[in-house]
Amino acid sequence: MANSYFKMLNAKMNADYKNDFISDLQNDLRNSLQKEDDLFSMLNAKQNKSQDLDINLLLKYYMLNQIMQTSQSKIDEVKYADTSNPDIKCDKNGNYYRVVNGNFIYDRTIKNVKADGSYILEEKKNEHSLKVLKSFDKNGNVLSVQVLDNNDNVIKNKHYAAELIGLKREYKKKYKYSGYSGNSRDMVASLKNFLSTPIETGYFMDFHCKFYKWQQDTAKFVRMQDRDNDSPLLVDIEFCDNGTVLRQEYIGIAS
Repeated sequence: MANSYFKMLNAKMNADYKNDFISDLQNDLRNSLQKEDDLFSMLNAKQNKSQDLDINLLLKYYMLNQIMQTSQSKIDEVKYADTSNPDIKCDKNGNYYRVVNGNFIYDRTIKNVKADGSYILEEKKNEHSLKVLKSFDKNGNVLSVQVLDNNDNVIKNKHYAAELIGLKREYKKKYKYSGYSGNSRDMVASLKNFLSTPIETGYFMDFHCKFYKWQQDTAKFVRMQDRDNDSPLLVDIEFCDNGTVLRQEYIGIAS
């Protein structure tokens, strides 16, 4: 995802540089002409005085003309069609473009845009020869994640798939603490939890502390947005070295 972002950023910077360059050139030409109406007026006025003709000015006009012709030919060459997502366009070859500040930025990771405006990205994990299919809603929020091997077979082992894409299994402590998040000093609950085995919740957490649940029939991790709204504070989460996170809960009554 980071590579796609930097490609989009680089393309935008190139477009901004080109626009600034053309604008500066136009201003330079306007200042050079001073009171003359245009290049043709100047040439007509000086057609019998070739020694007075500013060759540098003529070359500037030629350069600007070439740039504008090239830009226009590219615009005419690529026809963008609307999709059901206002931020994504498509050309005649089925390539998708993101609309960023009025510029069309090619995004090779977009594979499909659905009727409701949601879309699917395909990211490649070269170190494992894997493909990761991410489904987003029309606002860019992740809906689901699916992992494919190098033969495009869906990986159906949830723990292996989670490990490959960096999702961590969530466990919770068996006994809830008195008080509230970050303010509890419940020594009794602490002792009980120390002597008890944590309980697996069935949820998986990503790097942004967003929660997913494994959907067996489709072999996907489905985003649990209702759980995000009730996500614990970082102070209540212990990140373990074995690819898991451990959460503690509270009963909300002061000890």
